[in-house]
Amino acid sequence: MSSYLANNSAWEKQFKIVHRLHVTPAQRHKIKPKLSNLCNKCKGLEGTLIHCFWNCMKIQQFWKGVLKDLENIFCCPLQLGPKACLLGISHEFPFKFQGIHLLQILLYCARKCILVCWITDQTPSITQYGTLFSCILGWRKHDY
Repeated sequence: MSSYLANNSAWEKQFKIVHRLHVTPAQRHKIKPKLSNLCNKCKGLEGTLIHCFWNCMKIQQFWKGVLKDLENIFCCPLQLGPKACLLGISHEFPFKFQGIHLLQILLYCARKCILVCWITDQTPSITQYGTLFSCILGWRKHDY
């Protein structure tokens, strides 16, 4: 994990992602077979960890919006996959990219938005994402 995560809460969230500690619908179904194993968002496919964080069509719409915003912020094309977006692995970042730390913070904000809506059927929004990164960067007071 990198030094861009400045507080214990952020480190904990990233630790849980890396070590696959978030309970998914598929895992809940194994514990309690009466509960559905389907994704809470799309209700169509099995809710595995990679599906809930990346492959779900509703989460993909969120990620597309986030990546579009990031391209506008950094004024360059970003072809980022799940390794960069979910784990913060920087080898997918453009060569000699100057804003690595800011990009990692903004990707952390996107991951946090997904986790805020983790067990609900709500999909994170770009507005929620913008508010969160404004709060983390100190532009607004926040309640997160």
